[in-house]
Amino acid sequence: MSISPERIKQLRNEQGWSQEQLSEVAGISHRTIQRIEKDGTCSPESHMAIASAFHVSPDELLTEFKEEVGKGGLNISGIVGMLVSVGLIIWSIILAGRGALFFDAPSLLLSVGMVFALSVMSSSVKQTVDTICLLKWFFIEPKMERNAQQYLPTLRKLILYSYTSGAVLTLVGLLATFSDPYYQGEKFFLAIAVSFLTLFYGAILAELLFRPLKNKIMSMLVI
Repeated sequence: MSISPERIKQLRNEQGWSQEQLSEVAGISHRTIQRIEKDGTCSPESHMAIASAFHVSPDELLTEFKEEVGKGGLNISGIVGMLVSVGLIIWSIILAGRGALFFDAPSLLLSVGMVFALSVMSSSVKQTVDTICLLKWFFIEPKMERNAQQYLPTLRKLILYSYTSGAVLTLVGLLATFSDPYYQGEKFFLAIAVSFLTLFYGAILAELLFRPLKNKIMSMLVI
């Protein structure tokens, strides 16, 4: 079967890997990596191994991507999916009781700000802003958008950074709670719950926004 040598090289460069390092991570020979990057031919097993090494879907390594995607107009399925997702989250919060506990403006701003800062550090302000702006595709389809695959690396980073920032901020919150004698009794348990909100927000950013957007772009790109 055929996969894209250019895409393999791009993903490898994103990770800062040599061909030898990729062969070690994927568990296939260096000679196989050299052949794939030369002519794009590989076995289904090698295809899956390389996709697993890069933590991408096998489709993302395919040879052909559409040059242009989208026909414009309202994205009815995206709107319905977003409304259902938001509705289910609100319903879950209501069922859990004390809905106010699930919203904390400082925690939300910290989560979003940290994800944005990490992405800017590894990419650029323009690339980060342009990628985040693609969230509008959930509501309005792109119209003959060219080179949509350029946003996939940033989206992969945004997914990773959402979890990373959530975990780090939660750890900081827990350390502050345990080290401050002010938090006693009910305040202590409330502070712990609030500390975990950043992890909660990170998961929402990753799994309800960035990953669905990445998958949407992939579904439009793959021929």
